[in-house]
Amino acid sequence: MNPLYVSIAALVITAAVLLHGVLASRRYQRGLALTQARYDKHRHTSTENLDRAKRQIGQLQEDLSTARQEIKRLTRDRSQPAARPAATAAQLHAQAQAKQDLLHVLIDKPPRHVPVNGFADTLPSRQFEESGVLMR
Repeated sequence: MNPLYVSIAALVITAAVLLHGVLASRRYQRGLALTQARYDKHRHTSTENLDRAKRQIGQLQEDLSTARQEIKRLTRDRSQPAARPAATAAQLHAQAQAKQDLLHVLIDKPPRHVPVNGFADTLPSRQFEESGVLMR
């Protein structure tokens, strides 16, 4: 073997290895750049979504606070009853007469008969007559 051929072969192999290393490095750098671009895009989208969510939460909290204040205001307004007009003497007399009439009805009413066993006397109900026919 000629040492010249060995040197040329070693030089060609070294050049091929270097060329392969350079090409692999460029391919790796390109893939890394694409991955970095995707990461930046996702991070940007996530940041926008987070900001939008924070704004929506703030708006919802503000709406909730407004609604709570409105409910408090409405319950406060409802809890204060409107002033009633003063009853006239005729109305007071009519109310007293109605009470007296009710007392007379209750007092004059015959006492209610309570059965011995605590149950009222009942008769068979006509609503169940069909069921007796079906049982025959």
